[in-house]
Amino acid sequence: MNKITASKIKNIHWCGDQINLLSLWFIRIIPAFVLGYYFENILFVYIAMISDTFVKALFLYREFNKGKWKKIKV
Repeated sequence: MNKITASKIKNIHWCGDQINLLSLWFIRIIPAFVLGYYFENILFVYIAMISDTFVKALFLYREFNKGKWKKIKV
């Protein structure tokens, strides 16, 4: 019988955490600061925030479609 273990859950969550952390810094915070400083307009900060959401959604959708979560037996 294939049991669910903490290591399997940890591996699945690790990928999502990695995507969130990288996306947070490299697509949201740093670009928002640079664009806001360079253009001096809050609109560009919002564009960076929205871009982060779309990029994160694309990566998480890709990971979801790999289907690793389907192979875990409860």
